[in-house]
Amino acid sequence: MKTLSAALEAAAKADSHTPAVRVRLYNQRPNLPRYQFTSIYAGLETDNYNAACFAGDGSLNRARIQSGAPNYSAYHSRVTTPGPGSDFTSWTLVDVVSTASKVALAVYGATVMLFTLNVDGLTLQVKTSTDNGATWSAWVSIFTCAVTPGHIAAAFNADGSICMLFFDEGNTIKTAKYEAAAWGAPAAWTNTLTAINGISAIFDAAWRLAFAGTDGSSNEGVWICSYTTAYAWTALLNVITASPGAAIKFWFPSLDKPSSFNMIFMEDFSGTEAYSQMRLTAEAASSVFADNLWTEPAVFNNYGKTIFTLLHNTVYLWIVRQNRILIAPTDSNMQDISANLQNVEAITTPRDGSVAVELRNDIKQYNSPILGIGAQLEVEWGYQTTSGALFASVSTYWIERLEYRREAYKSTLVIHALDAWGVLKKLRARYQYVWAAGATSIEDILKWLLA
Repeated sequence: MKTLSAALEAAAKADSHTPAVRVRLYNQRPNLPRYQFTSIYAGLETDNYNAACFAGDGSLNRARIQSGAPNYSAYHSRVTTPGPGSDFTSWTLVDVVSTASKVALAVYGATVMLFTLNVDGLTLQVKTSTDNGATWSAWVSIFTCAVTPGHIAAAFNADGSICMLFFDEGNTIKTAKYEAAAWGAPAAWTNTLTAINGISAIFDAAWRLAFAGTDGSSNEGVWICSYTTAYAWTALLNVITASPGAAIKFWFPSLDKPSSFNMIFMEDFSGTEAYSQMRLTAEAASSVFADNLWTEPAVFNNYGKTIFTLLHNTVYLWIVRQNRILIAPTDSNMQDISANLQNVEAITTPRDGSVAVELRNDIKQYNSPILGIGAQLEVEWGYQTTSGALFASVSTYWIERLEYRREAYKSTLVIHALDAWGVLKKLRARYQYVWAAGATSIEDILKWLLA
């Protein structure tokens, strides 16, 4: 059912009327950005633990661990105007660190904190910059652990008054709070994982975290939870699971929120035809973090079992490690293609709907791909009136295929697209999903599928 304004309804009932159709393309899947990444840096740095952040002046700060003997080294890079064509090759030695050292960065405005592990293998330490990563303080010891800590992550709160460090000590997540220029005593979380394969933390009304690892039933997976501003943990929510014996592990999640939450993580299969793949997923449109509604994690690339950081600035979404940088525009790249319309045919049934949009292509204006399979197409139907074209509410579709037609003296492009029910009808899950009896409702399962 379409919503009609009074003026549009009057135009529809008039003795004579002129139809109007508007068609627009958006580089997005169902109301979510559809990122198309381009590599802008491929370097020779050795893979190891690394981190990245954007400082308040827009500079890209990166930190990495370099293997060596008898200790490893921490390096820092700052690119003041990052983007295509920038030089990402310059690194500065920070200090020698433990051979078990991980690295994390936290940022608020011009303040950047760099976290590593001291050469003793037990003491977490931090350097601070107050000028966007240009200069750094001496090391400050935060806490000496009883056993060598594992993965670390850190994030400031909304006003920069508190920085929270999250670290894995003996497969127990602990927090240390920096407030009023001092670090507090660590506190353990109230959740349980038997192994931790990576931590990511960002702040959005609360600290939002993602973990890869193993649960108490030996399931491998990725989980999310929140650490509130009242310093309380919410329960773990599972994003993806692999059953025991599946030879699959998950590693190194990274969260970011350009407009909605996005996450990357590594899936590592050690069976026959072994692989390590990066997967990219996004929070469903109009949902909140606690809903745990994510798009099905899609294979992004085969970069091996390595750490990337997902982050954004005002122009791009970035995927960064020490020797590889990829960027994707965050703009939806709307294109109004109404001027080239030849024909629009929509079919709607109780179960699904589709549309075929035929465009002029006589001067080869669409010979290059427009936005491609999966992009969003919006059609508005209406009438011309004395005050201009008026349209009913939008019908939304997603491109299924592109058909180029060439006849004598005529060249057109036909865009074939499906509505939401048509897309759902063609859904083929990459994994088997199981819900225990009584664990959820039909409504929540449908929400998950539609996400």
